[in-house]
Amino acid sequence: RTADFEPDAKPSLALVEGLLAAAEGRREEAARDLAALAADARAASLAFVAFEAELAHAEVELALGRQAGAEGRLRALAAEARGKGALRGASTAEALLARAARP
Repeated sequence: RTADFEPDAKPSLALVEGLLAAAEGRREEAARDLAALAADARAASLAFVAFEAELAHAEVELALGRQAGAEGRLRALAAEARGKGALRGASTAEALLARAARP
């Protein structure tokens, strides 16, 4: 658990915990935790963790069948990343968006 680690490591470890929950099929839990992590990371100005948490949250939403919410989140992430010159992040969000659009 993240409580056993240094404060600076906690956001990254929380991201890993959210990804693990999703991989284990605990998608509702993962969606909730990743959304909370994204908000907390943004509030703490941890841009990379916030982006990764929001990206993972969108992917979990897709797995849960929440297409509209996931697509909106991915469009916003791609635009934000592109606006900041983070082309790799924008490409990742756009690739997930394209995958979501396929039947």
